[in-house]
Amino acid sequence: SVDVYLAFGPFMERLARELAVRLRRVLPAGSLNLDERQELLAGLDGRKEAAAYDVVYLDQGVWPHNDFDAETGRSVEWNLAFLGRLQHARPDLRAAYQLRPYAPGQEAQKEAALAAVARLCPEVKVLDNDGRGGSYAAIHRSRLVLTLQSTLGYEAFFIGGGRKTLFVNLYRHARHALGLGGP
Repeated sequence: SVDVYLAFGPFMERLARELAVRLRRVLPAGSLNLDERQELLAGLDGRKEAAAYDVVYLDQGVWPHNDFDAETGRSVEWNLAFLGRLQHARPDLRAAYQLRPYAPGQEAQKEAALAAVARLCPEVKVLDNDGRGGSYAAIHRSRLVLTLQSTLGYEAFFIGGGRKTLFVNLYRHARHALGLGGP
């Protein structure tokens, strides 16, 4: 039983109800793309291919720190630096950085993200994103998904196949990070 369920779209609410989760109150908390990607996901679920990546880190699109305070932006940088050190220490680790689909007019933001990846984890493979579902395929082909606070990270929970998703949030004020107000 869940007192308050933050639904990231109708797919997640329907899934919870199909799993017979008793939802006392449902609050819309965003919109995910799973409903739009059902055909893609259905095709992925049937595949039994080996993982192409051990770790996929999801681009937050927060460069330099838009929508987040500087401390949170530095948290993203810490995560990337850790991934870079891990990749360097374990050359056999298949790590990738999945770009988000940057819209026209966001070229500078994308270049800043690419520059941060090149500086902090240069040995990690960068996966481009054309907005046609490639990020879902990357998640499907990974063993672990890392993210700071990404709706795609929440979606990774539902793509299946034994995928693990780890949210690495290094906020000093969790209530602020969740959009629930100040400290």
